[in-house]
Amino acid sequence: FNFHLHYEHALRDTAPELWRYGLHLKDELEADLGARAARLDRGKGWHDVADRLRADHPPASALVDAYAGEMARARDFVAARGLAPIPDAPLDVVPTPAFMRPVIPFAAYDPPGAYSRDRTGWFYVTLPDPALPPSAQERILRDHCRYEVGVTALHEGYPGHHLHLVHAQQQPSDTRKNVWTPLTVEGWALYCEDMMGEEGFYRSEEEQFFQRVHLLWRAVRILLDVGLHTRGMTFEQAVEFMTTHLRVDRANAEAEVRRYCAEPAYPLCYAVGRREILELRKDFRAAQGKGFTLRRFHDALLRYGGLPVALIRWGLGLNEQ
Repeated sequence: FNFHLHYEHALRDTAPELWRYGLHLKDELEADLGARAARLDRGKGWHDVADRLRADHPPASALVDAYAGEMARARDFVAARGLAPIPDAPLDVVPTPAFMRPVIPFAAYDPPGAYSRDRTGWFYVTLPDPALPPSAQERILRDHCRYEVGVTALHEGYPGHHLHLVHAQQQPSDTRKNVWTPLTVEGWALYCEDMMGEEGFYRSEEEQFFQRVHLLWRAVRILLDVGLHTRGMTFEQAVEFMTTHLRVDRANAEAEVRRYCAEPAYPLCYAVGRREILELRKDFRAAQGKGFTLRRFHDALLRYGGLPVALIRWGLGLNEQ
């Protein structure tokens, strides 16, 4: 496991250090969500508030348009504020094709090929099967709550994965086109959720609330990733941890944990990558002084594609910061 950390992701942290970080982040976010829930619905816990808000979702017939609208809003927000260069590469939001539905239960982004002339990216949205009972369709639609669509759109599209990966593919270096670690790719998209909030993208307390719910999910991934592969955590214990702390249904929890078992040191990359990029931004700001801007930082980072953050830090001359 530590081999993956050091040689795939270029992280200095060991598994025990990441376990402690995951615990700290989980506790911090649960406290924050408790405070936010109290403002939204006095006397209710955050799980209850999230459950109530998830009842407000677009109908299945409007779901693709809802995501397309938020993708466009995020793209326009990034462009208007000059946060990052918008690539000349369309992003199409479409229903998930039937043959892909078994492996995309919710939604997924598919980037263009590194050497493809067509720069179109695809964001697939899996609609509930109309043959399902209404109650089953409703359970699926609750995962597309109106207050979560925006944060998902920016994570997958602008300035998240689509913007990042297309810029990587435009680099002249074959290494930067093709070599990547999820620490940087997933870390960048999760960092963007925070950064866009700092810049005022979220329109309501409810949207800010769900952004923190998404971050808690990623904190829990650190603990399950490290726990399953280095601390003797069993499959059943991991499923129980998810259902207790995130209140996801058992079937979804089992599917998640199966993936974590098959991909050691990948699930932790979201939150740990976010941490690494925030630290890199802090050091870049200190080095730039009055010349610092978010755009300057983002331009510098995007030129390295998905290379490990430690290599980006070295390339920017920030190793001694």
